Amino acid sequence: KAFIKAARTAFPDLTLTIEESLAVGDKVLSRILARGTHTGPFMGVAPTGKTFSVARFDVFRLANGRFVEHWGVIDRLSLLQQIGAKVISGSTA
Repeated sequence: KAFIKAARTAFPDLTLTIEESLAVGDKVLSRILARGTHTGPFMGVAPTGKTFSVARFDVFRLANGRFVEHWGVIDRLSLLQQIGAKVISGSTA
């Protein structure tokens, strides 16, 4: 919930477009395109006015006709790069 609130503050025009969904048993898997404009602070990055477009993948579990669990992954590195954040890579040594 905190991440969604921060994202809505940083990207008030945030849109999520479901590109594809698949139901398997009690789960729904979705490939989603997230887009927005960086007009508020986000993860330590001051507003830049830049736009972004990144993929996210979500799995929802249903029980009794309701969503009861959710797992999701978004490409935050790409998002940060697109809004102009200085990304420092770490050493793998």
